[in-house]
Amino acid sequence: MNPTYTALIELLRAGEIPPATDELRLKEAENTQITVRLRPETRTFFDACAERLGVTRAGLFNLMVDGLMLETLDNTAHKAVTLYERFCLLMDAHGLDVMDQACLLKPWGFRSGLLASRERTLDLLNIPLLQQLADWFHVDVDWLRGRAPHPVCIPAGDSADNWSAVIKSLRTFPVMDESGEPLDLIFCFSHSSGESVHNMGLCLRYRRIIHEVSVPSVIWYGTANWGEPDTQEIYRQLRSLVTVSPGGHPVRPPQEAYPQVRSRYFRLSARQMQRLSRGEILPVMALNKPRGEYPGI
Repeated sequence: MNPTYTALIELLRAGEIPPATDELRLKEAENTQITVRLRPETRTFFDACAERLGVTRAGLFNLMVDGLMLETLDNTAHKAVTLYERFCLLMDAHGLDVMDQACLLKPWGFRSGLLASRERTLDLLNIPLLQQLADWFHVDVDWLRGRAPHPVCIPAGDSADNWSAVIKSLRTFPVMDESGEPLDLIFCFSHSSGESVHNMGLCLRYRRIIHEVSVPSVIWYGTANWGEPDTQEIYRQLRSLVTVSPGGHPVRPPQEAYPQVRSRYFRLSARQMQRLSRGEILPVMALNKPRGEYPGI
């Protein structure tokens, strides 16, 4: 068989490379060291990843191999690790530190000391709590449980029809946001210099106070063809609800029963837009790293 990454993944998924369970082989492996030679471009990428995560090269190598096993080997132990790591990612991506997590999850028996232990944290991550987390952060509960590969359930179809749901959703928010900040309608797009925008994505970002913690949330409403008349009409309706400019200046008083709304325009990379449209990444992570912000489109 050709020695390719694709072949390795399929062999693991097919069960042709079983996990190591022989105790003698495991003991022998404890005293075995290996040397890995990396191409210059691979090493540069490797070092950048290690620096961003705050680990050594050896730590990153082990992390990547362990992750490969988690993604391909189907057993209870690996699913438990996946659950814990996805919980940690959800908290980190939304900027919630250990103290925030302890306050937010106090009704479920969490404390800051307990969160330092993976095993003790897993003991408290029951299904009702996972469903609550999924509701708060608008993610797929099956992703948290390790049953689904992607964190976000994407809207059916890519069209302005999904955007119209935002108008109804906005009426469910308090007229005066408890965090003191306006809700953000974020229009996302990707294009090169001189090119026109073809597809536009829409997110609603807001904060709310839960158990004395300011919790950010992002809802992804999918993409729509920017040139379609239906898209332009929904866009005009959404714009009519905007009360705060991208720079934070008042534009108009809010309509009755609607909260303060700010419009923002983020340029993302083509890969970010693709992964958002497929539900492959947490929307908050893409919005935290836009390629640029514009006053309009």
